[in-house]
Amino acid sequence: MFKPVELFKIYFNKNNWQIISANSWLFNLNFPKEYLQILILLENDDWETFAAVKSLNLPKYFKKLIIPPYGPRTKAKACNYGLMYAVGDYLVIYDAE
Repeated sequence: MFKPVELFKIYFNKNNWQIISANSWLFNLNFPKEYLQILILLENDDWETFAAVKSLNLPKYFKKLIIPPYGPRTKAKACNYGLMYAVGDYLVIYDAE
């Protein structure tokens, strides 16, 4: 039986205030939680945002990923890095800006 996995990739870079708004709708998605994978992409030196994400009590379908410190700091690089950890059949990229 086909079991679609919905993957959300969310890139935060010095935008810890946006975590709260994203957090509210991410917990209320109308989709079976066993088919969700949510990757939170964080820059390696953005300790403030990392601390904000860490303070949340995230379910097991959330995964925090630290982007390696090479090359430019772009959303495209972060999303490409996140693809290495993706298991979903469908992809949604949420732009936190």
